[in-house]
Amino acid sequence: MGCTFFGTAGITKLQDISMPKMSDVVEVMTRDGGETFEKTTPARLSSTEDRSVRQAVRALFPASWEVGLRGLDTGRTKDGKLVTCGLYNAASANGRKKRSGIFRVVTDPVSARTEVREAADSGSDKLVAFSNCQALGLF
Repeated sequence: MGCTFFGTAGITKLQDISMPKMSDVVEVMTRDGGETFEKTTPARLSSTEDRSVRQAVRALFPASWEVGLRGLDTGRTKDGKLVTCGLYNAASANGRKKRSGIFRVVTDPVSARTEVREAADSGSDKLVAFSNCQALGLF
């Protein structure tokens, strides 16, 4: 039993299919009114701000779910806002439904407003959220 090769005469060379640089992807996604991501300076959350971040992420899930946060990293933007990135794990009360992912929360110390900007638990969404946090100098 043998193999027959037909040659490569009619086959065109494949284009380079390497992954794009994430900074280019983030730039395209944030163009025209989206957020911009510049390096932040390292910062610490006050106990009140930390509680607000945890409550904001917790509010994304049903009240009966258990939600844990870890790996929090916070930086201060040029305009004084605090950006916190971290990881979450959440599970329904019976443990049948589970979610884990990356989040990004912005806290404005002046207005005391805390807002979840990203909470990603799927492959490509996690990659974008992680890239955004890295662009901010977090993680």
